[in-house]
Amino acid sequence: MKKPLPPINKIDFQQISDYGFRWLDNIRDFTHRVEKLTATIDPASLSANATSAQAFTVQGVKVGDYVLHAEPTTFTDDFMLVNSKVTDTDEITIQLHRGQATTYDPPSEIYTFIVLKGTS
Repeated sequence: MKKPLPPINKIDFQQISDYGFRWLDNIRDFTHRVEKLTATIDPASLSANATSAQAFTVQGVKVGDYVLHAEPTTFTDDFMLVNSKVTDTDEITIQLHRGQATTYDPPSEIYTFIVLKGTS
């Protein structure tokens, strides 16, 4: 396992708020345990102006890991991935939102997740 990065010096990041600094510090703590995972996901249709949480298999995640997501290129301004979290071993639940007055069936495509591995 790689060693963690040294502490972040606040003098080098004066423009960052205390909240932002805490976020940077948390990332620093996890940089030696970062993984890029991908999965082909086919979300269910979303009704007009609706939000839906849907679980999908993503091999390699465990409860206690933190997830950052990257939206696929086909997403438009009125359809977005709002949240993602690990809900079980090898399972990520994503929350999708449709912001228009029509139903939308998103295509099956590859989603990318950056996973900060937890201590478990």
